[in-house]
Amino acid sequence: MQTLDSGLDLVQVNSCDEDLAITFVPTNYEIYRILQVYPNLKEIYVEPCVFEKMPCAGQTLLYMQKVNVIVDDPSIERLSEKGDAALAIVRTN
Repeated sequence: MQTLDSGLDLVQVNSCDEDLAITFVPTNYEIYRILQVYPNLKEIYVEPCVFEKMPCAGQTLLYMQKVNVIVDDPSIERLSEKGDAALAIVRTN
């Protein structure tokens, strides 16, 4: 799973990934660019504070593209050595 720390990270991505973690609050344009760069995207993992600040239009765009937004709860301890976190799942669609 690829992790984006800023919109500038879109330049160096593996576009065949189906899931993505975002650690910043993306703008509508950045969400649009993410969908262009990741045509196979199925799920986006975000922290609760990022999800609360995501623009409604961007969330709607993800919903229209059938991308699940999964709110990652950082307070739950990590399950694997890869760094995948346990998820408190809140799906927007």
